[in-house]
Amino acid sequence: MAVDGLPLWVDLQGQGETTVVFESGNGNDSTVWDALEPQVRALGVRTFRYDRRGYGRSAHFASETYRVEMDLSTLQGALTACGIAGPIVAVAHSYGGGLALITARRDRRIKGLVLVDAVVPGVSTPKIVRETLAEVRPQYAEVRKEAPDLARTVIPIMEAWGQTMDRVNATPVSRTLPIIDIVADGGGGGKKPAMTAHWRKAHRRFVAAAPASRTFVDAVGSGHKVMKDKPELIVEAIRQMLGRVRRAR
Repeated sequence: MAVDGLPLWVDLQGQGETTVVFESGNGNDSTVWDALEPQVRALGVRTFRYDRRGYGRSAHFASETYRVEMDLSTLQGALTACGIAGPIVAVAHSYGGGLALITARRDRRIKGLVLVDAVVPGVSTPKIVRETLAEVRPQYAEVRKEAPDLARTVIPIMEAWGQTMDRVNATPVSRTLPIIDIVADGGGGGKKPAMTAHWRKAHRRFVAAAPASRTFVDAVGSGHKVMKDKPELIVEAIRQMLGRVRRAR
């Protein structure tokens, strides 16, 4: 399909009143959900997967300068073009979690979120952004050489990281929106224990801010890609969220 005049790869499957929308992390296309999607569809829902701009089978943005609003607009445009009226349960990994939280604030079709070791308010401070960029910028030349197509997408996103995290941190999250927050005990900071500890504390604070509607799920023994290490946790969280959304209607 085309959104804003550019090709966007979208896969809409299944039958049901509710649509489960999968949002991938930075550097990943929709194939990270391939093993999960049939299991989720079997719960009696429609599933929506797509490749964000510059990933997989979707065209790059026309502009070489990235702003998070560009991805937000593309997702909402694709959902509308597919005739998805809601309710929507969004399942979002890593960077995609930040996109899902902002989208949920402005799109009433979203009735529940399942966050998968995701970006939430507080996980990235200005200091962390500076340290992250200092670490990744020396790698740009190699990425441009070895994977020029990926570099065209990932590097502008990284250069906009500070602005994007400011947007995530400033976005009010509804205290009544049901959220299941799956957090890997080996995620976030990866091999950096201090960063992982900060990541998990930020998630604990996020859940504690609205205990009646948010649930913390500890993905023990999982790395950042929980869909690979502990897929059963995600499927069960989606099943529970679908029940919550249906009961609320």
